[in-house]
Parts: sequence; C-alpha cells; structure tokens
Amino acid sequence: METLVLSKVGPRLIDFYRAENRMAIAVNGPGMLFDKLELLTNRTALEGASVDFYRRVAAGLSVTVACPHAPVRLAEVRVEPHRLGAELSIELGPVSMYQSLLVIKTLGGETFRELIDCSLAAEKTPFTFHEPTQAMLVAVRAVGHQEHHSSASSELERKARASHNHADHA
Repeated sequence: METLVLSKVGPRLIDFYRAENRMAIAVNGPGMLFDKLELLTNRTALEGASVDFYRRVAAGLSVTVACPHAPVRLAEVRVEPHRLGAELSIELGPVSMYQSLLVIKTLGGETFRELIDCSLAAEKTPFTFHEPTQAMLVAVRAVGHQEHHSSASSELERKARASHNHADHA
C-alpha cells in the first residue's frame, strides 16, 4: 500500500476511483493547512450520485486517524445533504497535531472503484453515463485557524506602507 502525502507543496486531489481497497494518506497540517477531505464525483444526482449514494459510500468505509502522542482512533466520515446534493467529508485529525496518518479502507474488502460503482448502480435512473466515472478526494483548505489570518506577506505589506508614509513626511 502506497502512502500519499498532503502537504503545502503537493497535489490536493487524490484519485479515489482506484482498484485498491485501502489507502494511506499522510497529512501535514491537519486543521491548520487542510480542514477535511471531500469526495467529489463527475456524476450528478440524476445519474445516481444522490444523498443516498454518498450515504452508501460512507457506510462502506472505515477510516482511522493516527497522530503523534494520541491513540489511533476512528475518523469521522460525515454526509451532509445540501441544495446541490450532498457532501461526504472525512476528518483529518486534531488541529493541535502537525501531522496525521489517515488509513481509509472498504469494510467489505471490495475496491474503492467497486464501492463507487455499486453505490451508483443502486440508484435506478433513466439517465445514461456518457463518460467514465471519476471520483476524487479533494483536500479542502483550512480557513479558521489563526495563523491563516496573519501571513508573512501581510506583515511585509504593512511594513512597506509604514515606510512609504514616513518617506512622504520627510
């Protein structure tokens, strides 16, 4: 099993439509850089990617999170309905940790691709799929952590404005 890495300089998209039943993701900055993983697919609710689809996928997953100085525990996998359909999100670990290791696996031993296909096929719709199915885990950036609101560039801009104002008065 390969370990994928979410970091400041790495990719934020992870192919979830894969022929494996287990994946590990090392997350640098859970809660500080990244808030959660969100499952996105190119299927619409009319093509079967309804709230029930996301609930079936969530029910077929087991996700654990390991952080330094904390015991391994189950990560929260949540499905929230909204006006556009639904969102399946996976927690990445506590904000106080600099790194976490997420292990995602299917409960039934099927591949992630099979879990997605079976969950889509359970929805009977008159619409046909005209393109190959895609399913991605997207790392959603964190926005609520205090460090995000005081960047080094903001400090440089403030200093530049202060020195410009002093030059005007000289």
